[in-house]
Amino acid sequence: MNILEIDIGEGFVPIGCLTEFSETEQTETIPTTTRDNSGWRTSRGTFQSKTITLSAYMATDLTVLSYPDIAGIKRSGIVFKWRVEDDDGEGFFSSLSLQQNSGEDLVYNATIRVTGRPSAPPQLPYVDAGVDITLTSGQTTVELDGFVLNPDGSPITYLWTFVSGPITPTITNETTLTPQVDGMTSSGTYVFRLTATNDAGSADDTVSVGEVGVAPGITISPPEPLSVITPNNVEFTITYSNADTVTLASGDITLNISGDVQATAVVSGTGPTTRTVLIDITSGTGSVGITIAPGTASNENGSASGAGPSLVAFVDPVPPPAPSGYNVSFLDEDIQSNDTFIRVDDGNGEAVTGNFFISSSGGGTLNGNDIAITGTPQNIPINVSGLGNGVLTMNFTLVNAGGQQQVSGITTTKSV
Repeated sequence: MNILEIDIGEGFVPIGCLTEFSETEQTETIPTTTRDNSGWRTSRGTFQSKTITLSAYMATDLTVLSYPDIAGIKRSGIVFKWRVEDDDGEGFFSSLSLQQNSGEDLVYNATIRVTGRPSAPPQLPYVDAGVDITLTSGQTTVELDGFVLNPDGSPITYLWTFVSGPITPTITNETTLTPQVDGMTSSGTYVFRLTATNDAGSADDTVSVGEVGVAPGITISPPEPLSVITPNNVEFTITYSNADTVTLASGDITLNISGDVQATAVVSGTGPTTRTVLIDITSGTGSVGITIAPGTASNENGSASGAGPSLVAFVDPVPPPAPSGYNVSFLDEDIQSNDTFIRVDDGNGEAVTGNFFISSSGGGTLNGNDIAITGTPQNIPINVSGLGNGVLTMNFTLVNAGGQQQVSGITTTKSV
């Protein structure tokens, strides 16, 4: 039901009812019939002229304009503001007629020539989620930037949602036009949808976020072990990222050698992810590492750059044999952080007694380095701390019953 109101300077006052169903639709105070109430175009933004003819049954005690009031407005040619719900404009009475009925009831007919702009029907918003975004290598965070046009001015809300991708990232401030997306740690394409909703309904658009194409990368692991006694082997693990094909061979490996170390490299493994480089060390003292030449892996974006120099493994000579007067050995294969046991045996049947002195050529702290030996065989606990990983040479000096000092070297690997 659309109540017609006019304003001649004192605020809007009802005068009638506009409806296409005049037989059944009435206000409680203004029974009304109407004519010629169709024809408005819905193109909002264009003012249109229209003649509205109405008939109103009015009681004189109602808070509406009376027939004499309307007649005065018509005679004066007053242009008044009018409104019907959301429609508004200006107009004037072009005709007015009155029928006198019994009692205090008046029935009149009026024609209003109006100029105005009718309300447009609700229109869906226009949504643009922005241009597709390319991430640089290693980038995992991005700010989305959407645009929404709300043509009918009704209340509107925004919502960003994740559509697809290799993993599910986190969207912060998803009810704004510029949310932040975090956690795109897997390579691939991520799709996000911006949805805008107003009185007419919802509209949406999507945007893609993808990783820039990168050539394969190479990582060289630390050597295992970090130090050795010759002859021995050192192993490096080569890890490739984003590679389709790996062609690493022994000829692509350069040995970075110090001292007089003698060694060769052998490559093993298959597939696009890892290779093993085994360094066979035959002799010498010093260190050995590796450098990898460019071009050992490729994908559609190019070939791998070179890698290295790597960390090095330290190479020590073979320790001297134990003297014939006694033998010293570790009971455990690996050095423990405390209570590591060594075993002392006599090598030629001579009773071994005296004081046992321990020192380390590989660093660390040895607690209890002046130990009395009362006979053999004997297991002696020592405490070791502050040692790095790798191979350690420990020197043991024994003063036997005759006062003779003897030296032995023992090599072992410390537990990680």
